[in-house]
Amino acid sequence: MRSDGYRVENYQFPIMADERRAGSTLLQRLLGLADITTDREVWMLYTSFMRTVGPGMVWTYGREARAIAVGTTGGGPDIPGHPQMPALSWDELERDLRLAVHWCDDIYIHSLEGCVWQGFLLRLRALDWRPATTPPDGVWLAASLRRTLRGALWASAHPWHVLGTATTAAWIVRRWRMARR
Repeated sequence: MRSDGYRVENYQFPIMADERRAGSTLLQRLLGLADITTDREVWMLYTSFMRTVGPGMVWTYGREARAIAVGTTGGGPDIPGHPQMPALSWDELERDLRLAVHWCDDIYIHSLEGCVWQGFLLRLRALDWRPATTPPDGVWLAASLRRTLRGALWASAHPWHVLGTATTAAWIVRRWRMARR
């Protein structure tokens, strides 16, 4: 597509950024994700998947995003045997849009058909686009989850460092115990 002069975007789980930073491929191997280089990534920060911590994820990952997709409002792929995610209410969608616009100007909504079905299009036209000014509830939990993920990904990419540190710590503890006797 690039060779034909088109810009290429992809929709990506933001945890891939953490995986790249750690130098890991664990998520790609475990979840079958693909890390494809494009001109721009649109980070899928759908709070409908994790309602409690989701708004905190928009805030936590948003500062690094070039483009953010929020949702889901309904619709999307209907895959037999897989559950449909519950759709966001108008209040949840509005909150997510205001959180996202705090960090970047390129905001996407998944999905247009869900917005039509729920009657959100007129509301979107009249939306007050003032960005959220304070972090949402649960941002501390989202940040903690992200730090834990980063640590696990780093450890998966640097097993010799982890083994060396664990061995050294065990040796120090053993020496300390022996000295106390």
